[in-house]
Amino acid sequence: MVKHVIREILYRSGMFNAASTKAKRKPLKILEEFLANVWWPPSIGRIPKSLVAGGSGKADQWRTLISILFLGVFAAWQVDGEIPDEDAPKSASKTKLAANDARVKKMLGNRRAEVIAATVGNPTAADFDKARSISPSRNYRQHFDVLIQFTASLRIISTQSITPYDAKRGCDYLNDCCQAWARMGCHLTPYFHYATHLFPQFLRLGPIAYTAAVWAYERHNGALAQINHNGHSGGELEATMMRAWWKRIQITDLISALKSLPRPHRFEDADSIKILEEALEGEKKAARGTLETYTDRVRAKDNNEDIIQLPKQSKEIRLRRLGAAEGVSLYGLVYAYLRDLWKGSFNLVPDVGTSGHGSAFSGRVRSPSHVVVRKRRFGASTRTRGLSACYGYMGNRIPVCIDYLFTVNHMLADGSKFDANIAVVRRFTRDERIPEFPWAIWATDLGVQAWYAQRFADAEVIPMENLTGHFIMCPLRLRNKSLWFTVAHDHEDQEPDVEDAVRPDESEEEDN
Repeated sequence: MVKHVIREILYRSGMFNAASTKAKRKPLKILEEFLANVWWPPSIGRIPKSLVAGGSGKADQWRTLISILFLGVFAAWQVDGEIPDEDAPKSASKTKLAANDARVKKMLGNRRAEVIAATVGNPTAADFDKARSISPSRNYRQHFDVLIQFTASLRIISTQSITPYDAKRGCDYLNDCCQAWARMGCHLTPYFHYATHLFPQFLRLGPIAYTAAVWAYERHNGALAQINHNGHSGGELEATMMRAWWKRIQITDLISALKSLPRPHRFEDADSIKILEEALEGEKKAARGTLETYTDRVRAKDNNEDIIQLPKQSKEIRLRRLGAAEGVSLYGLVYAYLRDLWKGSFNLVPDVGTSGHGSAFSGRVRSPSHVVVRKRRFGASTRTRGLSACYGYMGNRIPVCIDYLFTVNHMLADGSKFDANIAVVRRFTRDERIPEFPWAIWATDLGVQAWYAQRFADAEVIPMENLTGHFIMCPLRLRNKSLWFTVAHDHEDQEPDVEDAVRPDESEEEDN
C-alpha cells in the first residue's frame, strides 16, 4: 500500500510536477534534497533520495519512508508555510507521466462503466460519459490531508503492542483514507479494499505487523538464494538446497549448545564457536536486518540483564583538563551528579580546596566513543566514531544531543568500589514562536515534534540507561526559521505525549 500511495497516487499522477521546465521551484527536487539531508539513526540505513521516483526498495525502506514523507511533501508543496488549496500542474504532453495519466483515466473510466452496466437499470449514454469523464483529484490540500491521516494510521497499527481500542482507531483512520482516495478518483488496488477489513484480524492475531510479518521467511529465502547449486535441474537443485539448509540448522544448534555450556568456555570452545560462526555467515559478516534488530529489542525489553554494553576500547581523560579545553565545567557537572548519586553511601568531595572528611573525586574517567543501551547504539558527538549516533531520546521522548559518554570507577580507602555509567547531554529547545503546522492534531500519533536547529539547553548529566530510543531528524527552513523535526523511530508501543521542552529563554530568566 505504501509503495502504491507514493509511486502511483502521488508521483506518477503528477503531484510533484513543476509549473514549467524553467520554473525555479521544482517540488520533486525539493523532496529529494529533503531526503538527502535527513539524519538517520544507526538502527536503520539511509533511504535512497530517488526512491520516490524510481527503484524497487525493500518493504522496510518503504515503511521508514512513509513515517517522514509528510514532512518532505510539506516542504515540496508549501507556500509561506501553508499547503495551497489548488491543483498541481498537469504533466507535460508526450511524457511518461502524461501517458500514465491517460492510461489510468481510461482504465478507471471503463471500470466505472462496467459497474454502471451491471448495477444501474437502463443506463443512458450520459451515464457512461459521466463515468468516463471523471479524473483523479490533483488538489494539494486534499492529498496532503489524506497522507497525514494515512501515516498516522500506519504508525498506530504497526506497533509491537496494541490495545483493541488503538487497533480500532487505527483501522478506522485507514478505512477513512481508502474512502477518501476513492472519492478523489484515485486508482486503488485490491489491497486497499482488504485494508478496510483489518480490524477483525487484529482481534484474532494481535499486532499483525509482527505476528503476521514475513521478515523471517524473506531472510531464509535470502540465505537459500546464496547457496551455490550450479543451476542443476532434475531434482539436484532441490536436494542441494535441502542439504545446505539442514547443514545451516545443525551448525546453528551446535553453536547454541557450545554457548550454553554451564562452565566458562575454554579456548578450544571459543575457537570452535568462531570457526562455526564464520562458516555459517561466510567470510564477510552479514548485515543486520529488520528481523535481527526486532528480535534483539524484544529480548532486551523482556530481560533486564546487559542493559548497557560498553565497547572494549575507551580513552582515559581528566575532566578538569577536558572541561578547560571545551570551555565548560565538566568536572563540576559530573562531581555534582556523583555526589547526589552516592550520598547515601559516603561523602564525595572535590579534589581541591576541600575541608572535612570524605573521599575526593579525582576527575579521572574513561570515555568510550559509543555504547549500546537495550540493543540501541548511542555515540558521543565529540568522538569521530560516535557522530553517527550522537542524537537520541532520553526519558519520555525528550530529544538530546549526546556530548560525552563516561564510565566512572571510584574506590574508597577501605577498598569499596563504586561505578557509574553516565552521559553528558543537552536537550533540544523550542518555544511558542515555532508556528503550528497542518499536522498539529496528529502530532502525537505521528511521533513528530519541531525544535530549533542547533539550539540546545545547558549540559546535564544523566545515567546511560536513561537513553531510551532513536529518532529520525529532518532539517527544514520554514518562515525564516531553521528547524529540526524529530520523528520517533521506535515501534514498540503507541506514541506518548512528549514532555515539555526547555525553552531558550527559561535559563535566562532564572539567571536574572
